[in-house]
Amino acid sequence: MGRIQSRYSLAIGPEFSQIQLDPEMGFLRLYSSPLLIGITGSTKSGKTTFANYLVSLKGFLYVSPSQTLVELSKQLGYIEPTWNDLGELAEKLRIQYGNDYLLKKSFEKVDFSKINRVVIDGILHPDEADLLLSYPNSHLLAFKAESTLKCAAASLWFGQELEDIQETIAERDETENVLENTKDPKLPIPNVHHCITKAGQNCVEIDAFNDENVRIKGFKILKDLVGLAI
Repeated sequence: MGRIQSRYSLAIGPEFSQIQLDPEMGFLRLYSSPLLIGITGSTKSGKTTFANYLVSLKGFLYVSPSQTLVELSKQLGYIEPTWNDLGELAEKLRIQYGNDYLLKKSFEKVDFSKINRVVIDGILHPDEADLLLSYPNSHLLAFKAESTLKCAAASLWFGQELEDIQETIAERDETENVLENTKDPKLPIPNVHHCITKAGQNCVEIDAFNDENVRIKGFKILKDLVGLAI
């Protein structure tokens, strides 16, 4: 027996997750719109640390456009893609498919009829922020930290001397805070400052880089936004 035909189309994506077609039964089912928390911020500002708290403490599904980029690079034959490889691929994808392409590809892997909480780690382009905020029940959370704190965190993360990492972080900060990345369009993290601006007052200022500081300040904002406490 074949599938029941219907004049309705299956709606894919969180913006249509309230109503979806059951392909076997041939009628529409209602689903609640999932809570989407996007996280933006510059390099080593606490984004992933807080995203992991949402996963471990609140049962969020973890989504990462950067992770999607790595997966796409491996599908295209990169065995161990370097930072430059990923930057070049990201730029090609943006030019061909749009600046929000990686976020769209990330959402394609999620069944929004079964998931009610999603955290998107690494909203790094204003068009990605706009796409996220076009969905119902979505919020953008920004993380900011002083350069000295970010350098110390990056030094521990990458296992490099602090002096060696400072120049890299300074260069990324300078590039991330411009509207048009005229210095090097191949860098994969442009326009982060403008994502932070789109987050408005939902900004976590990190004055001490430790898990407790990131967790408490992040959840304080989410409690005010959506009633989500630690």
